Amino acid sequence: MTTNDYKTTGHTGPEPKNWLRRDGRCRGRALKTLVGVLLALSVLLCIRVGAAVREDDRSARIDASLIQDGHIQGTVTGREGTTPLDGIQVCTYGRIGGEWKSGSCDSTSANGGYDIAELEAGTYRVEFQDPSGAYVSEYYDDAIDPDYGTDVVVGPGETVSGIDATLALVPIYGYHIRLPLLNSAQP
Repeated sequence: MTTNDYKTTGHTGPEPKNWLRRDGRCRGRALKTLVGVLLALSVLLCIRVGAAVREDDRSARIDASLIQDGHIQGTVTGREGTTPLDGIQVCTYGRIGGEWKSGSCDSTSANGGYDIAELEAGTYRVEFQDPSGAYVSEYYDDAIDPDYGTDVVVGPGETVSGIDATLALVPIYGYHIRLPLLNSAQP
């Protein structure tokens, strides 16, 4: 056997200890094999990392689509409780940092109904406000301030219905003025 010959022990190719020449450089075949192995490992690593990222992205999209929106529904009527009020602004309020912050809103339709959609699961207070100012604003259930309102708890994908309001007319304070009748006979 010469110094350039490989010793075989049942397999072809150089023994690991013979990958380097005596001067410390890689043998040609060993270098190609090493580069091939490193390339395969890098491709495998990229595929694994890419697959993990794609799986994370896919699971994030799936999680986002699995989040189900909640709804709050109800009807707003006038003070006698039978006349539906159209155009009443109905808004949710959520407690953030100790304060009530305005959230999603909807306006009542001609039948007095509303549906506030796309709500995350949580606890809300609901305000009923007439943009025209003809009716007194209130929070559910007959409160003048969100701190005194009744909690409306919405679960994931849950529709909470029956959050109704009966609004009173804004009182009008006026004076009765008596004018003398014209062309009336004076005694």
